Amino acid sequence: MAEPIYRREFYLAAGDATPEQSMPIGEVFDRCIEVATDHANALGVGYDNLKEHGQSWVLSRVVIETERYPVVNETYSVETWIDGFNRAFSERYFRIYDCRGEVIGNARSTWVAIDVEKRTLADISRFDILRDSITTARTCDVKPCGRHRTLSGEDLIMSYHTFSYSDLDSNRHVNTVRYVELLMDQWPLEFHDTHQVKRIEVSFMRECRYGETAELALRRNDSGVSELEFRVGGESRVHFAVMFN
Repeated sequence: MAEPIYRREFYLAAGDATPEQSMPIGEVFDRCIEVATDHANALGVGYDNLKEHGQSWVLSRVVIETERYPVVNETYSVETWIDGFNRAFSERYFRIYDCRGEVIGNARSTWVAIDVEKRTLADISRFDILRDSITTARTCDVKPCGRHRTLSGEDLIMSYHTFSYSDLDSNRHVNTVRYVELLMDQWPLEFHDTHQVKRIEVSFMRECRYGETAELALRRNDSGVSELEFRVGGESRVHFAVMFN
């Protein structure tokens, strides 16, 4: 049986860094997803296992809080463990360590399985290994996603994006990291030169797919919490809340 706490080391190359020579917040998402995938595979509930049942894992909610980011040529590691499980959801936490072994970030996430053909939620209660792998050896102080309402008002900044081939992942819907990149593009280079993401949360209500044109509604607050909502046909699909340091 795989260990209940899984940890993997990474290295930040210059080609993967931001213009400020640090780790992009999108890559933080990507690394968390990667170690979660590795751990699920090790537990026997990964991509191949779910594929046999016509299912696949997808993210429902994620919250990431960071103290600082790895910089170019720095090694770092990401640790993950399962905190909760029921027939519909699996709760997974993460911890990010720098090259000295100090904690520089924490995250919590909620995962669901979907029926790939029907695009509906699937029952994951048969995965007893997830229940058996729940651990109390680690804790996570990251508060869950806050409740949100559809953004409205004259102060919203509106833009549009039509999703194309490079926006998609293996589930044939928009990649999580692509949403994050589009969010970060709402601020100019000069802002990013003096600010970093302190806390970011995302809630997925419904997937965005190839060829759909999303309306991006942004309420920007450079000194507090900013919100971005991806809407298609007036329907809220994805909601972000982000706080910069």
